[in-house]
Parts: sequence; structure tokens; C-alpha cells
Amino acid sequence: MTDRDVLETVDEQVRRASEQFARLTNRRKFLRGMLETTFALVAGATLGSLQAAGAIAAGGGCKACTPLKGVYCANCPTAIGPGCPSGCTVCKNCGCTIGGVAHCCYSTGYWSVTGCGAGFGTRYCTDCKCPDCAHGCTCRGGCYCCNCSGPADIAREIRRLTDSGELARLPMA
Repeated sequence: MTDRDVLETVDEQVRRASEQFARLTNRRKFLRGMLETTFALVAGATLGSLQAAGAIAAGGGCKACTPLKGVYCANCPTAIGPGCPSGCTVCKNCGCTIGGVAHCCYSTGYWSVTGCGAGFGTRYCTDCKCPDCAHGCTCRGGCYCCNCSGPADIAREIRRLTDSGELARLPMA
């Protein structure tokens, strides 16, 4: 058997295994599972040690959302993900110029701050136009994993977010 024959055999086996996997796996279920696994791995790797959490908390990792025009929105959505109140739209891509200064310069219109609570928490900040830049404000999403103090708490929070469906609604930054 030549090297070429071996490579073709391996290629055929990989193709068959991939097709069988695709038949057995619903794509949406697979992507959701991949997101949950990625979140768990990142949380575990990044925040899994108490020393890392302490360093984040000590360094003031959880910054306040710097509000657009210095104003926080009223009636922000209560979800943990990004969002704007009813009647407002997300402001993004430097979409507002106020006094000659560009604002809303996040391509998605939101950003995250981490290290909140016990050092493991994250919250989203969203710049909003209500209805235009002159009436802009910023919403702070709810904080997730803010009461986490170790890997077991992170795992519980991931399960809670998964069971409530909130994990599926979080942006995949």
C-alpha cells in the first residue's frame, strides 16, 4: 500500500465518520452545546483559580459602564444580555456625534465588563438612541456569575443559565 493509498483510506474514514456524526447531531443542538462547552472551558480556565479571581477583583476588573452622554437609561431590559428599553435602538459603529465627538463606537453597540461581584461576574453595557443621539443613554444588563466564588459556583451558574434559556441568548463575542 502506497502513501497515497493510505491517505485516501484515512480521508474516506474521516468523511464517513463526519457524515455519520452530522446525521446523528442536530446542528442547532451541536452549536448550543459547543457554546456551553466553550463558556465552561473559558470560565474554568480564566476564572477557575481563586488567585486569578483575586487578581481580577483587586485590579478593579469590573468597571462601570461609561454611559452615553453621562446618562443611564430608565426601564432597561432586566435580562443579563445586552439590550435597550422599548422605543430605543442600539447605537453602534460610532453612529452618534455629539459636540463633534464620536460616540457609540462598538461594532455591536455593546461591550462587557468582567470581574464583577466576587470577581467572576460579567455584565453587558449597551449604548441606546432614544430615538436619536441627542437623547442617548446606556443600559446595564444584569450581572451573571456575580456571586460565584469558585469553579463549582461557575458550573452551577452555567447550569442555571442553560436551564433558563439565557445562555442561548447571550452574544457569542
